[in-house]
Amino acid sequence: MTATRRSTRATRGREGAAAGKAAAPEVEAASAPERREDEDYANELLAAVEEKRREDGSASAGREGIEWRTNWEPSSGLPDALTSEAAARESFEAMLKARNEEGFRKQKAIKAHAEIPEQEITPEVKRDFRLLKLRGVMDPKRFYKGSDEPKIPKRFHWGKVVEGPTEFYSSRMTKKTRKQNLTEEILGDEAVTAYRKRKFGELQAEAKKSATRQGKQAKRKPRKRPSHKGFRG
Repeated sequence: MTATRRSTRATRGREGAAAGKAAAPEVEAASAPERREDEDYANELLAAVEEKRREDGSASAGREGIEWRTNWEPSSGLPDALTSEAAARESFEAMLKARNEEGFRKQKAIKAHAEIPEQEITPEVKRDFRLLKLRGVMDPKRFYKGSDEPKIPKRFHWGKVVEGPTEFYSSRMTKKTRKQNLTEEILGDEAVTAYRKRKFGELQAEAKKSATRQGKQAKRKPRKRPSHKGFRG
């Protein structure tokens, strides 16, 4: 029974292979006319395009464009080296451009400085500038470079610190806590006030010790007696 099934399967396999070999030429024969039709259609399109270009007078340009697209090769050449005269000319032009830009920046800065209005020098302004000069003694952990101008400038601006959007809850100040000038802001700073009181107490204690020491030394020192013995008439 098993041998009969095997022979039947082998017979069917041979018949299928023979049928496949017989069908392959039919497929090839069926696909060949389709390819010829596609080629004929493409040739007709190209002929129509060429005829249209000849009518428009652009047949040569179109042919050159087609040749350029089909025969394109990448250019690997390097640019020509500059001569000494061209290099000197370029460097001179760059120097002139830099000088012109620098002069323009200076003129712009002078114009911006001239637009700053002159401020009225009041006692409050003098006090604020005095505190600015003494800002180095307010915080022992910071160093500020001193100003070279002994006098108060005539043209200046007062700035205002604006909190960033990320510090809305941590650094935001209300109208009640915001001060009107620099003096009020410094006097209202708790850290500056604590440091000022501590330093003032240290200076007072040192002065008191020095006065006590000088008083004790004065008591210990013998009093000088006059060398003369009174008035002689």
